[in-house]
Amino acid sequence: MPRRPRDPGVPSSPTEYYGTELRAYRENAGMSRPQLAKRIGYSPQWIGQIEAGKYAPSEEFARDCDGFFKTNGTFLRIWE
Repeated sequence: MPRRPRDPGVPSSPTEYYGTELRAYRENAGMSRPQLAKRIGYSPQWIGQIEAGKYAPSEEFARDCDGFFKTNGTFLRIWE
């Protein structure tokens, strides 16, 4: 039986909120996880773990996301 897509719903933690925002920015940019991973230098699996809220991003990751998406510090502020 195929897996059902995960409905992110309402984030229940700051880590989940960060992941939800990352996924929204990525999808709005029309990118897959592998495409984003290649552009910012991380593995698609790591991006997936962050989007799922399983792991918190590093400060460096937050800065890399801000630089790539040109968000003027949004990802860093969420990380803090």
